[in-house]
Amino acid sequence: YEIHWRDWSSDVCSSDLYVIVITSPSGAKQVNYEGLRCEKYEWRLYATLQGDDKWVKTPNSRWQAVRGNTYNRYHSALIQDAFCENSISRKDPKEILRLLKP
Repeated sequence: YEIHWRDWSSDVCSSDLYVIVITSPSGAKQVNYEGLRCEKYEWRLYATLQGDDKWVKTPNSRWQAVRGNTYNRYHSALIQDAFCENSISRKDPKEILRLLKP
């Protein structure tokens, strides 16, 4: 996956906002604008990029618990391995990108 930040300095409701690009083995892409809350171990989907390059806001978006054994397990990996340190958000994109590289 790829991660891009959109206004990293903005901290809305104590969440870190980012754009994630998830590419399947067949090349299909899903692009989401999401947020994470380290202190509560939660994630939220704000919008999805459609095929016509238009962002579509997620209706009834709400914070959801991150669980390591479900479809959103990449959120768990992001929180544990890169975005958070002891329930505190990391703010340096360069440090986060370094932590994401295998």
